[in-house]
Amino acid sequence: MLRQASSRSQRNKGLKVRNVLQICLLVAVCFWLLYQMKHTYDKKKASRPPPQQSNSWG
Repeated sequence: MLRQASSRSQRNKGLKVRNVLQICLLVAVCFWLLYQMKHTYDKKKASRPPPQQSNSWG
């Protein structure tokens, strides 16, 4: 009976470790996606020509 309790505990510990790893991976992917979006936005912003100023006074 003692052996069953330890195997069950080991299985629960394995599930906790797996869940923590999945959460860490999810957070890493979210940060990577945010970085990619910001990098793309900055790249588009830098490649745009500056707006032309009009000197007409009406």
